[in-house]
Amino acid sequence: MNLLGNVNLPFFAYGTFKPKQLGFYRIANCVERVETDCLISGDLLVRDGLPIVDEEGKSEVKGSLIFFKSNNSGKAYERIIEIEPDKHY
Repeated sequence: MNLLGNVNLPFFAYGTFKPKQLGFYRIANCVERVETDCLISGDLLVRDGLPIVDEEGKSEVKGSLIFFKSNNSGKAYERIIEIEPDKHY
């Protein structure tokens, strides 16, 4: 997977990258601050144990908004996409 979009924007984590989850430790040293209890529109689906947001859903998904240190935001997104699949079948 390649970096797409503006890496200076915060990251919405609703699964493995939420604070206290295993994926968070891959990016922890790049984090400036975290806002917890954030909501986005959509449905949370689970496929083979992986959480996936259906943005067309009518519910809300709870997660955390992660803000990265400006000099480490690109590195943080690279660490995220290293373990994210290119596609969810």
